[in-house]
Amino acid sequence: YQGVKNLMPVTINGNGSITGISAGGLPSGSLTLSKTDMPAGSVIQCLTDTTTAKTDNNGNSYVEISGLSVTMTPRASNSKFYAIFEGHFYVNYGGPGSNNAHGIGYNIYKDGVRFTTSPVDNAGSEASEKPYDWYSDGPSRSVARLMKTGQGTFGSTSAATFTVKFKGYYANSTHTISINENNSNETQAQLTVMEIAVWVT
Repeated sequence: YQGVKNLMPVTINGNGSITGISAGGLPSGSLTLSKTDMPAGSVIQCLTDTTTAKTDNNGNSYVEISGLSVTMTPRASNSKFYAIFEGHFYVNYGGPGSNNAHGIGYNIYKDGVRFTTSPVDNAGSEASEKPYDWYSDGPSRSVARLMKTGQGTFGSTSAATFTVKFKGYYANSTHTISINENNSNETQAQLTVMEIAVWVT
């Protein structure tokens, strides 16, 4: 054996093709990976966004967290998405009493429609519900680092935008619910979305 001269680097490209190597006697196409070569459950892509910006809410509707969104174009319409949100919430109760804010609700949305849920004291629309993913009867304030996950099916290969919205258990002018209350890096909020393979044979 005299060794191999003029070696070339081998590169696996983003589209699954391989350059720098010859197929030789291998079957045609044997050096190109197809998306179906990835087993069901494989992560096809993963995107993350973060923000340290403060967002306040003292109204009756869910408010979108400013500067936090992920837009993903799925590779297959039947792919599943899996989303993970984590953020730091601040609740200013506005004093004691049953009609002041004692908790919060927050959910993840795909193209403006939420696909996660919150426990509520009453049924109804998003505007009228009293959500309490986290709740306390304290008279002053509370802070909490909270996380929520959710999943679903893309349904098409069109780009989808994921966001997070939140609101208080009660809403009035005497209290404020905030995300990233300190408006700094140590209170960073994060949203991660993954596309998961679901191949049909």
